[in-house]
Formats: sequence, structure tokens, C-alpha cells
Amino acid sequence: MYDEIHLTVCDACCTHPDGWHKIEGGQGKYICKKGCGAIRESVPQSESDPIELTKQALIDVRGRAPTEQETLRAHASFKRMAAIMYDHLQQSDKS
Repeated sequence: MYDEIHLTVCDACCTHPDGWHKIEGGQGKYICKKGCGAIRESVPQSESDPIELTKQALIDVRGRAPTEQETLRAHASFKRMAAIMYDHLQQSDKS
């Protein structure tokens, strides 16, 4: 809930739509990427499986369940895109 007391969405209202970030030095704990302050001991199973995340993303975009081949192709594309972005960031850091 947003109000004069809460600057961001609170843990009770947040659905954690942006996923989870592993806390460095946090002994394996994860924090909500949305910024609500929720901390978990582990990532929920549905959010830790990259293939399932890809499938859910395709359902959101297409409005239907993708075939296994569509899911695997999209997942491979996401991995390539992530590798390209990582390489770009590494080159930017060297500059």
C-alpha cells in the first residue's frame, strides 16, 4: 500500500512480480527485487525454474500455452540475449 508512511509497496501487498535477488553475504537468503523488503530463505520453486519462467512469460505474451519447442526456443533466445548483455557490460566496465 502506498501512503505517507510507505514509500514502496509493503511485503503484505507485494506479489513479488520482478522475482528475487540473492543477497551477497546473506547466507543464501533472497530479497524481493520490487523493493518491498521481503526476505526469503529460498526462492519459491516456481520462480527458480528458468524453463517454467520462460513458459509463463510466453503465456503472458501470447495468451496461450506454448508448445515445448516454442518454450525451449524462447529460453535459448533469452540465454543468448543475457550472454550478449553480459559481454556488453564487461566491455563497458573496461572502458
